[in-house]
Amino acid sequence: MSAHDLAIVARVGSHAYGTARPDSDDDFRGVYLVPTTDLFRLHRPAETFAREDPDIALHELGKFARLAAAGNPTVLEVLWAEPLHMSDAGATLREHRHVFLSRRVLKTYGGYATQQIRRAQAGTGGSRGSAHLRREKFLLHTLRLMDTAIDLLATGDLQLRVADPARLWERARRPLDETVAEFDALNVELRRAAERSPLPEHPDEARIDALLIALRQSGQRP
Repeated sequence: MSAHDLAIVARVGSHAYGTARPDSDDDFRGVYLVPTTDLFRLHRPAETFAREDPDIALHELGKFARLAAAGNPTVLEVLWAEPLHMSDAGATLREHRHVFLSRRVLKTYGGYATQQIRRAQAGTGGSRGSAHLRREKFLLHTLRLMDTAIDLLATGDLQLRVADPARLWERARRPLDETVAEFDALNVELRRAAERSPLPEHPDEARIDALLIALRQSGQRP
């Protein structure tokens, strides 16, 4: 992959949410396009480019679209985060970003939040710092994911920036049993939001296909 293949690169994670601390890592995510003719070769081009320090993960357009349509939180946020780089193809993709949204986020956001709270309960994880700081981070992610998903299902739009980061940190620093109780209540609210959501049950795959074909055929590049 070369620089001219890049469609979107965005700074995501805590810096995009407004919850970053002085020791927070930089996370970058994005999407790139390979030449259409490369898709017909015996050996297909790589679908993901990743490296650490800083943490960068980029997906080729086809894989990116599949993950976005599945409701993957870390992929969807690329289309809503402030881009550091965006080509014409990236602008087109971003313009049509709502086509990827559906009530599938009930399971993806809810499932990811459940993983985070279980890690907090287990007292394990890879976050730097002492055990209580790791727990706070897991609980922060839990609450942010639930708040974001409820709002997304209610409004049909994704808001990455946390309205009150200080309050969110306060909620994450409470005794674990209190946060678990709130999570249970949020889970009920999440399911109610899904029942009333303006989002479709599944993304419109025909529109996604049309978008991907148009991007491939047009050969839009920076």
